[in-house]
Amino acid sequence: MSDIIVVGAGPVGLWTAIQLKLHYPALQILMLEKHAKYQRSHTVKIDETSFKESHSNPEFQKLIAPLVGLVSTNVLEQTLKNYALKLGIEIRNEAVTSCQALVEKYPEAKIVIGADGSHSVVRKDIFEDKKNNKDLQYVAEIKYEVEGDSQPFSIWSQIYDPLLKVNHLVTEHVGKQNQNGKTPVTLRVFVDQNTFNGITQATFKDPYYWTKEDKNKMDPKLVQTIEIWLKEREKTFKDKIVKNSIKISSLKLNAYHSEKVVDQKYNKQWVLVGDAAFGVPYFRSLNNGLLCGSKLAEKISAFLQGQFDETQTSVLGFRWTKKISPLGSYSTFVSELAKYEKWIAALKTEGINVLSTQLSMVKTLLGIGIIGKQEEASVPGRMMVVGLTAIAGACLYSAMLSTKDKDEKKNFKTKTETPSSTKPKCK
Repeated sequence: MSDIIVVGAGPVGLWTAIQLKLHYPALQILMLEKHAKYQRSHTVKIDETSFKESHSNPEFQKLIAPLVGLVSTNVLEQTLKNYALKLGIEIRNEAVTSCQALVEKYPEAKIVIGADGSHSVVRKDIFEDKKNNKDLQYVAEIKYEVEGDSQPFSIWSQIYDPLLKVNHLVTEHVGKQNQNGKTPVTLRVFVDQNTFNGITQATFKDPYYWTKEDKNKMDPKLVQTIEIWLKEREKTFKDKIVKNSIKISSLKLNAYHSEKVVDQKYNKQWVLVGDAAFGVPYFRSLNNGLLCGSKLAEKISAFLQGQFDETQTSVLGFRWTKKISPLGSYSTFVSELAKYEKWIAALKTEGINVLSTQLSMVKTLLGIGIIGKQEEASVPGRMMVVGLTAIAGACLYSAMLSTKDKDEKKNFKTKTETPSSTKPKCK
């Protein structure tokens, strides 16, 4: 007998289930995950403030403290999975392809949480897959490993020469050295739509490799950008790339959010969380998913205990208190957070566009060719890039607010909420 079913046992699904169990220990929670093994193995960055609203259980807080900062997805998922099992949460290797079939198999469940990612079956079946979507950038993503430790280019002293030599704007993310003595590196090369259309067959599940055959499928300028960047890293950091580890995939950076994240169907409450609810680029989706998971767990616990939230409403100077469902409060929270994060993503996109344009102007002014001419950038050239980068940095500044600032400015946690308890409905 399961009170709650969570579809998807990735980091956000596990996080939400754990929060629920800590808030309401009597709940019977079942998680359904279609993949028996981890599908992704890369490094993510977790903001400390993403844990801000998590349950205060001392054991749990001690468990998650080391996860702040750069962490492997394998480590993150295994840590959360082990703790979920310890709490008595059941996890089954079972694919959900139809929500109607799901409720027929588990009729006793009161609430179903869709934590099944950007291609959510729950969103498609229950919420009719209605979402607002906007493409922001086109990217060629290059993932590989190097032997031993490594580091990213310094933004103040090292990155300007490589940026002047390549055909595209490149960003990089260097992870932590793993137990096998290897360090994961991710490059994101921002390309135009035509270049992107040439690599759409390269996906995460079926990527291109650094072979002659796959190089011939890509735009020559993109191939050259990758070659130059890898050589610059080898020259600067002595990177030794692990053989056959380079994988190239197409990545469309877009921002989207489901029009609704709470609904009732088949006599059950359905709720979306994580990428199933909304997604934004620039490494923000996981952090937002953790914030929403904490909020959702708190609100589901209140909902099942018959509590209501209170909010202040005013019309023509008259003010009164209105009671609303905790799940309604969650819906409002997600909607406001999604709007804010999409605005931030748009600002970052404009910053990237400005920086790309400025770098192109510098190359033109300095007469630096790309194909066949890879001169060392002059000192004045580097100074110009530093100055222009500072301007672009100013454009990006407001887009890089910390989660703490975001919480303070947007005040997502409704301070006027005062739940009033009644007898628990779920035992």
